[in-house]
Amino acid sequence: MQLKSLDEENQGNRYAIIIGINEYEDTAISKLNKARNDAKALDRLLKAQGQFNKVILLTDDADPQSKKYPSAENIMGRLKEILVGAGNDDLILVFFSGHGVTDKDGKGYLVAVDSDQANIFSTAIPVDSIVTQLSKFNKSLLLLDACRDVVYKTKALEQNPLQTDRYAKSKLAATFYSTQSGYYSFEDEESDYGVFTRYLLEGLEGKADTNKDSVVSFTEIELHVQEAVNGWSAKYKKKQKPSTEIHGEKFGDLALTLADGTEKSLIIEKKDATVRARRGMFWRSLLVPGWGQWHGKDYGFDPSTQKVKASFFGIGSFLLVANLFHENSLYKDAKDTYRQETILNTATSLNSPFVFTPALYTYTRAEAAGADYQTAANRANLSIIALVGFMAMNLLDVSFFGNITTFNPFLKEAPTAYMRGEFKVTTEKLAGQNGQRGEIEILFRF
Repeated sequence: MQLKSLDEENQGNRYAIIIGINEYEDTAISKLNKARNDAKALDRLLKAQGQFNKVILLTDDADPQSKKYPSAENIMGRLKEILVGAGNDDLILVFFSGHGVTDKDGKGYLVAVDSDQANIFSTAIPVDSIVTQLSKFNKSLLLLDACRDVVYKTKALEQNPLQTDRYAKSKLAATFYSTQSGYYSFEDEESDYGVFTRYLLEGLEGKADTNKDSVVSFTEIELHVQEAVNGWSAKYKKKQKPSTEIHGEKFGDLALTLADGTEKSLIIEKKDATVRARRGMFWRSLLVPGWGQWHGKDYGFDPSTQKVKASFFGIGSFLLVANLFHENSLYKDAKDTYRQETILNTATSLNSPFVFTPALYTYTRAEAAGADYQTAANRANLSIIALVGFMAMNLLDVSFFGNITTFNPFLKEAPTAYMRGEFKVTTEKLAGQNGQRGEIEILFRF
């Protein structure tokens, strides 16, 4: 199914520019936790299910020298790059997740990564400038998740989040705001997205497809997001009310994505993320102790703690394995010596029925070798117990200890490569009432 050939409203090419900013260069501007994920997830979704000809992603973790860094200059430059090659029948989608502010005249601005708090209105991007560019096209969508309640870290500065009323009469086909004027846009505690973007994503994935035609339209998305956010607000006793402004006589019901009907989803709730994180950490630590703890820092566990744990379990297991090899080597040497001394003592005793100096000497040596042999066997057994116990503690740590805070929903779960190998350890255990000796062979495979 080709979205652009469904009907007259969906003819033409499809372009999108996606922007997400967590951390700003000016430390006076408060940090966000999930705006970057908002952008990355929408980027993936539009590429996978939206049949967009071109999607440009700008996030603050990109190289500051690259065009993917969301500075004011880059944002406007990349937007111009798309619009220069677009036709009047093409769909243009612009998404911004980050901070937005409004001046005393009600004029809104999107705070770029290089905006300066002291000169915020001259260094941020006027929404009017984006509106002016997009208004030349009949099918343009502006999606703004930029109404956070705390823009600046200090309470001495006026908190003036982005308002919606200023753009009600713009020539855009549609503007979809994360919340109405006078309300705030929140970050979702159950997932790793903003509340607005969480339900936007799940709707575009297919949950908004109420008529089951496998096509998610803008009307369906609008209804789904508004109902879902209102439900979230009631559940958590917050006030967030998405707002939509429809503009232009030629605006139709745009097809945005195809619902693929699968169970896969970019929306991962925290409880599911924890299970997924621990599962991924478990098999990594099973292969290489400490690897799971190291990987946990990318899943959302405290990075400094995970690095300490990774070092502890990694170095500790290496030392215990080295000790096991050493004790196993001593055990084998002691066993060979004991066998040789026993054979010599038996031969001497048979040739000399009476106790005399040679027989007494070989008997004493055999007894000493036997004691050394038993000591070596005990030490080898303890080395095995120590290693197995340490590895069990390593697996218990990744299974139960530590709490996930934020998480990365884009990590692959299946291993792409394995290290394979094995080593064998032999030792001895006393069994039976008469102290019979039995040899144990343990094969470690990984």
